[in-house]
Amino acid sequence: MNKRIKSILRCYAAGMGIKETASTFHTSRNTVRKYVRLFLSSGKSIEQFLSLSNEQLHEMFSCTESRHRDSSSRQIELKALLPGYVSRLTQKGTSVRKLFKEYHAEYPEDYQLPSFKRAVRQYKFHIKVVGHVEHYAADQMYIDFAGDRREVVDEMTGETKKAEVFVAILPFSHYTYCEAVWSQHKEDLIKGCENAMHYFEGVPAAIVPDNLKAAVTRSDRNEPVINDDFAAFAEHYGCAVYPAMPSQGQGPGGKCRETSLSFRLPGHRGDDVRQSGRTQYRHPYFPARFQ
Repeated sequence: MNKRIKSILRCYAAGMGIKETASTFHTSRNTVRKYVRLFLSSGKSIEQFLSLSNEQLHEMFSCTESRHRDSSSRQIELKALLPGYVSRLTQKGTSVRKLFKEYHAEYPEDYQLPSFKRAVRQYKFHIKVVGHVEHYAADQMYIDFAGDRREVVDEMTGETKKAEVFVAILPFSHYTYCEAVWSQHKEDLIKGCENAMHYFEGVPAAIVPDNLKAAVTRSDRNEPVINDDFAAFAEHYGCAVYPAMPSQGQGPGGKCRETSLSFRLPGHRGDDVRQSGRTQYRHPYFPARFQ
């Protein structure tokens, strides 16, 4: 190790750049910069530095090695915690920031939020299996209820009620319809689907509910049972009903959850039932429009 440090600094003193030195010795540029910084801060000439004993070199660079050991230790600790953290992200109300607060309370001297987020993101990337799904225009309409229930205040009486957020998405274009309804019962679900098709000015070949109880009586991978009233509604409009397969990646539920971001767009108010009941907007990737 000491011979390697001497060789790196000998090349640096000879005029070789940081990048070229790092490439020559197959090490990182940050490591080369650390050695150079410690060498320059010592105030010694290159000849004096090369004449130092192994013990003197070890004493000079021990702080760097200590930091490296600490870094490796905290990496191992966080790596052991990541599977549990990532599995908990599927739970309602759990976020990366919330997990970091828990981690930071136990390991206050270790990673900060940006590094923690990066570690979680990299872990999810390595374990996540992604498949490409081809969508076609006018083929399907995904439906679901997105996010938490929204409070609606009657301006005349001051009464506060909670409304569900019905969302319909055309996966080919991500064109989105949203409407506040009072419940997830089949009457509100069917009315929401009908309003969505009027908004889209067309009927898809199939409606894909995310195993909503109002649409799917019994979820089954092979033979799901569709609610009679919802099946009659689909038959009336000449389209099929294909429930999303249970526990199979990101279906319509995952897509509909994306739309909850749009409720944080400025200018949206949900305190009037007449306004909130017919709030419409495009997907977050498109300009918002409220009517």
